[in-house]
Amino acid sequence: MLSLAHNNFNQLPAVLLNQSINTLLYLSLAGNDFKFLDVQMPSINLPNLVQLDLRRCGLRTVWENFFKFLDSLEYLYLSYNNIMTLHDFSFNIPHLLTLDLSYNEEQGLVEDLPNRLRISEFAFAFMKKLQNLDLSHTKLELKSVTSLTRLSHSVIGMSLCYTDLTFLGDKFLSNLNKIKFLDVSGNTQFNFTRIIFSDLSRTLERLDARDSNVRNLDWTR
Repeated sequence: MLSLAHNNFNQLPAVLLNQSINTLLYLSLAGNDFKFLDVQMPSINLPNLVQLDLRRCGLRTVWENFFKFLDSLEYLYLSYNNIMTLHDFSFNIPHLLTLDLSYNEEQGLVEDLPNRLRISEFAFAFMKKLQNLDLSHTKLELKSVTSLTRLSHSVIGMSLCYTDLTFLGDKFLSNLNKIKFLDVSGNTQFNFTRIIFSDLSRTLERLDARDSNVRNLDWTR
């Protein structure tokens, strides 16, 4: 385990990380100021790393190249950043169990950049073991919601609260046939139909729908 949190790094401390290349399982880089994890920044070559914490790092873009050598990664925390673009990176971390993208908000952005998260359609497509996805308090672009239709049926918990969901049809979550926990609070513009929940009702154990547009509970029968 290695914590390099809150050390005022503005680039990856490659020298320190290379010393632990084959042994490191848990790494925290939280609270540093990396801004961009992009194609020009070297990948972390830590093939046995299980958990990576990049919370509060000022991130705005995450490119697929950064995760190229994180073959064993299971837990990835990217909350409290300014990520506005998420590219196709799932094929590099196919063993991921938990992905936290919560609280990626507008503050600190360059004026010309979009203020909603743009997720590539296939960003989650190869995460066949993903169990928990947290997008809470991260506003989504309209097209980003399409990425949710590519989620694996392995997902058991998901938070979409305060994401400003826009209706994409009754079947947009029908692939989640094992889900147990779902939070859709604060989405007042989305029409949560009976059909949406009927598809989930066989496995759903907990639903949080406060301050949202849920009008029908017949499916609970």
